[in-house]
Amino acid sequence: QYGGALSSVLVAETKDGLGGRPRGGAALSPVALRAVAEVPLATNVGLPASARRSYLDLLLAPSLRPTGNVALTPTNAETEAATDFGYAFYDVHTKLSWRPSRWHRLAATVYAGGDRLNADVPLRDLIDDPGDPDADASVGYRWGNLLLSGRYDYLYGRTFFVSTTAYHSAYRTREDALDEGDPLRTPLLDSAYRVRFAETGL
Repeated sequence: QYGGALSSVLVAETKDGLGGRPRGGAALSPVALRAVAEVPLATNVGLPASARRSYLDLLLAPSLRPTGNVALTPTNAETEAATDFGYAFYDVHTKLSWRPSRWHRLAATVYAGGDRLNADVPLRDLIDDPGDPDADASVGYRWGNLLLSGRYDYLYGRTFFVSTTAYHSAYRTREDALDEGDPLRTPLLDSAYRVRFAETGL
């Protein structure tokens, strides 16, 4: 059916949430909390939605942060300098489906997902000669995806159908690094990096 696949094919079809009663559920894993709901707005209109977020950064932070940050890797036992690290990810998805008749179906989908990584590290770990050996640097990373799509399916008889999809997909990432030394001097480390890629099609 799918041609020359060498090993496997993964096909994912999102739910329509049409018919039946409202349903929902939630699950907790060692890494993330996720929830899903299916809400039939009418006999021929459905609205399923789902969301997920990691929670280790929220769960561990209050018990491990001695001075406002999570100290995971001490770099010098004789000082309070430490490498502080935090990571989290999330994604959300919803789809509005409308089936006005057995021959027509319309759907609008929104998906967004992202990751966040923050680290406070001694500047000497990033620069050979920072001048101030006790200076810290803050490094942050963000990356994620956004997808918008609209789909129309038309079924003509039992052997012919037409499917049309319009979509917009965008990816973004950013990196920021700044040393948190003396505010009166020029920063030894000051970096901002951005990447954006988007595609729109029919």
